[in-house]
Amino acid sequence: MMKDLVFHASLIISYLFIVGFLVGRRDKKQYSPLLKQVFIGNGTGLMGIVLMYYSIHISNDIIIDLRHLFIVIAALFGGPISAIWAGAIIAIGRMLLFGVSEAAIVASINILLVGIVLGAMSKWRWKNIYVEGFMMNVTALFMIFLTIYYLSDLSYALKVMAYHSSISIPVGLLIIALSLYLNRYNEMVQNMKKENKMDYLTGLNNVRQFDLAMNQFKTEGIAKGERLSVLFIDIDFFKKVNDTYGHAAGDEVLKQLAIILQENARSFDQVYRNGGEEFSVLLLDCPLFQAKEIAEKIRLAVERTPFILPDQSSIFITISIGLSNYPETTTNIDYLIKQADEALYEAKQAGRNQVCVS
Repeated sequence: MMKDLVFHASLIISYLFIVGFLVGRRDKKQYSPLLKQVFIGNGTGLMGIVLMYYSIHISNDIIIDLRHLFIVIAALFGGPISAIWAGAIIAIGRMLLFGVSEAAIVASINILLVGIVLGAMSKWRWKNIYVEGFMMNVTALFMIFLTIYYLSDLSYALKVMAYHSSISIPVGLLIIALSLYLNRYNEMVQNMKKENKMDYLTGLNNVRQFDLAMNQFKTEGIAKGERLSVLFIDIDFFKKVNDTYGHAAGDEVLKQLAIILQENARSFDQVYRNGGEEFSVLLLDCPLFQAKEIAEKIRLAVERTPFILPDQSSIFITISIGLSNYPETTTNIDYLIKQADEALYEAKQAGRNQVCVS
């Protein structure tokens, strides 16, 4: 018995870690809700069949398995569709593995009903996931008990359930704890990936992404004959905002400026926060004359917009913009960024709140 139990536990834990690893490697946005539910239903259903095939031998007349725990997993993390789909797969597997008989038909109908009931339970509001998982486990065990009672007698059904419950309940709680751990780990990994790509305050792409985009243009954009305009943007006298109104107010200004930049650039342009009060915009396949128009549009939008501070007061700010373009202001792509930076310096030296082209 212990050998079978260890095998079952190892199989379940291995499945959870493998699925957790595969899911954690991809952004959640890459999965549609339905695809995720079907994926969970398929995996848990197939694993339920495996556990059913490799049963736990308690004695010569008592054999149990933990197939229902995979329906619990499906219901907890996939919802009704996953639970019902997993139940259907296990039901079909029961018939294919052990043939068509009264016992097989009753057991198949029972496991399908388990999937339906646990799927419905997943829509209820629970105090926490441990209570939810425990109640699903107990409900599934009760439904299995009814099936065994129907196929045998009360004494045998109670005897089987005593063993089944003593194994299923602690293993079920362990599965929930492990699943939550993997869930939190994957969320942490996704957050770290997100932080590597995005500025934590504004939600814009960060300077790492800016460098990657420039390198991509060097390797792909130039070969395609595309143009690229670069805007370097700096908030005028931003230190004065922080000193006068506090850093919380300065953060609000940065977040609101990020929104203005996104709203006034074209939908396919790329906006970045390079650090501090410094921003940049990559205007993709954009000629110089159009880049000037976009830069001026951004400058005017900032100048005319009241920035709301945490205390609900408002202030007005201005920005200076430096502009360069490949290949119109330089044919040396490696000089493009330096040229935009020099143009920004010229805008500041000329009095700020203006657009300068290097």
